Amino acid sequence: MVIKVFCLVIGKLAEMLKIGIKLWSTNIEVLSQVSDMYSHAIFDYIELYLVPGTFCETVECWNGLKIPIIVHAPHFGHGFNLADKDLKDSNIKIFRDVFRYADRLRTDTIIVHGGNGGEKGETIQQLKFLKDSRVLIENKPKMGLNGKECIGYMPEDLFEIVTECGLRGFVLDFNHAVCAARSLSRDPLDFIEGFLIQNPRMFHFGDGDYCSLVDTHMNLGCGSMPLAKFAARLPQEAIITIETPNDFSRGLCDFEKNKVFFNCFLDVHLKRAN
Repeated sequence: MVIKVFCLVIGKLAEMLKIGIKLWSTNIEVLSQVSDMYSHAIFDYIELYLVPGTFCETVECWNGLKIPIIVHAPHFGHGFNLADKDLKDSNIKIFRDVFRYADRLRTDTIIVHGGNGGEKGETIQQLKFLKDSRVLIENKPKMGLNGKECIGYMPEDLFEIVTECGLRGFVLDFNHAVCAARSLSRDPLDFIEGFLIQNPRMFHFGDGDYCSLVDTHMNLGCGSMPLAKFAARLPQEAIITIETPNDFSRGLCDFEKNKVFFNCFLDVHLKRAN
């Protein structure tokens, strides 16, 4: 039923955007539903977070879908932290599987976090060592979930990393930018403009606590983020991953509902544009 409703509300703007679903490499239990949703044009690509050590048992499952996939490298929660000099060897080992996954899936995009609890210079050095033309770096909150300061929460720092390391560009996560702005006592929407002027290559879109200093992931409509204002700031041909929670015991029903909800903001955007 949700699929039918979604198909009815697709507008001209929606056809210009590329919308992605966020999944983990371990979510192979939903492969059949993912394939069905893609065939009904519910999403345009998968953003696949790679859990370390899952290459051998999962890569062919995802490759067999014949769906465009963007790879998201592991973050500190799985021991990958580009800002930690003591983890350089471990980071290299983990990223070796990221490279293999990206090559096998024939993707042109690998998303990374800058790490936390260390120095921007260390992140730059490690990214240069891991040199790959497919890498995009994602902006972060100022304060991570582990209580340590993140690398890449300021627009100018993110741009410096992109330039110094010769990266493809960066991903603008609206929620992360809001958290950083709150930590800096800045107006979140004005702060976001500092990223937008540098033309993000991709976007992450979700709901959460608009007043929080740390990241919160909520389904669309369940938080206090100004979602319509975020949508109004999307370029017409944006690549957007809807980054919201999924209760996989119910399959991908949560994503389907979020996608319909998201389309309402596209409709508002379209009307304003005209």
